[in-house]
Amino acid sequence: MRRGKAGLDTFLSELRANLPESVEQHAIDAHINDEGFSDKAPEVFDR
Repeated sequence: MRRGKAGLDTFLSELRANLPESVEQHAIDAHINDEGFSDKAPEVFDR
C-alpha cells in the first residue's frame, strides 16, 4: 500500500481516470471547513 503524497497522487489519478463522464469533478485546494470549500459547495448543489 502506498502512503503519503505518492499514495494520494496515485489514488487521485486513478479516480480521475475512472470517473464516469456523468460525474462532475471539482478539485478544490481546501479543507471541508475552509472558506474555499464552503464557497464552492452551494454553486454545485444549487444547480
